[in-house]
Amino acid sequence: MDISSVIRKYLFHFQAEFNNLIKYLLFKQKFDFFSIPRKLQIELTNICSANCIFCAYQYQTRPKGYMKENLFQSIIQDFVTMGGKNIILTPLVGEPLLHPKISEFITFARKQGIEMVRISTNMIAPKINLKQLITSGVTEILVSTAGFQQKIYERTYRTGKYSIMLKNTSELLRLNKEFGFPTQVTIAFRSPIGRKSNFKHEDFKKYIKPYVGGGNILTFAEIYDNWGGLINQSDLIGRMLISPSKIKYRWPCKFVFRGNISYDGIVRVCGCRFNNNPDYDEMVIGKISSKRTFKDIWFSNRRIHFLNRFLLGKLPSVCKNCTMYEIS
Repeated sequence: MDISSVIRKYLFHFQAEFNNLIKYLLFKQKFDFFSIPRKLQIELTNICSANCIFCAYQYQTRPKGYMKENLFQSIIQDFVTMGGKNIILTPLVGEPLLHPKISEFITFARKQGIEMVRISTNMIAPKINLKQLITSGVTEILVSTAGFQQKIYERTYRTGKYSIMLKNTSELLRLNKEFGFPTQVTIAFRSPIGRKSNFKHEDFKKYIKPYVGGGNILTFAEIYDNWGGLINQSDLIGRMLISPSKIKYRWPCKFVFRGNISYDGIVRVCGCRFNNNPDYDEMVIGKISSKRTFKDIWFSNRRIHFLNRFLLGKLPSVCKNCTMYEIS
């Protein structure tokens, strides 16, 4: 790792730590255990079509599956009655476009009163109907990619499906522009090389650049989550950097104020963290059933007890070394 990389890493870390401290000092008296979820993260499937070097999907041990339609509908209806407006169809790990009914699910959610629907995708979904997706009511699509050079992509995402990703991404951008930008499409580079180098690749210039602008935008990540210690600096390549662990205040992380529901109806307090050891059970607060709704679980004593652990300084083990901790 060169000196410029070290400087970038710790400047980013210092800024994040400073922001957390300021928020803690300003808002530590404004805290409501009983507010509804700021966002509801719903996992349609935990199956993925890639195996990225920076993602903990490679260590997942959960059984794999897809969310059933009746479960999704009951979750949405319950969330709307609570006053919820914002959902994220991004799995803990997995590829949402692999769910055969994702567009229908989004349309259903919007008709029920959901105002914001966000998904993150790698665009490796050979059967996806992109026109149907664009017009489904989705409000933001974040496309995760290592860029548009095949060898770099395949080394980072560890899949031989570069051509599918390129074709789908280009077509998504084209359709969004053609239809007047009904959604925001963000091409989120997770690349081991710099942004200027990414712009030089022929596939980018031919298939992506013509459609950039308006509601089609580009972003670049340089700092990566350690997934509670599952991902290390040695797993990454090039300019990719692991974020240092952050100071934890006696204040819950912003991510525990989002609801998170797995494809099988299990409700977790965090939708961006798992660790394959028995302590992960601390993140589970219930399972939706015919006798227990998401609302029941969200306001349960088990969730309140979990939040209280932050205030008491008794963090769950999976949270102690988390690099995603953020106050909001």
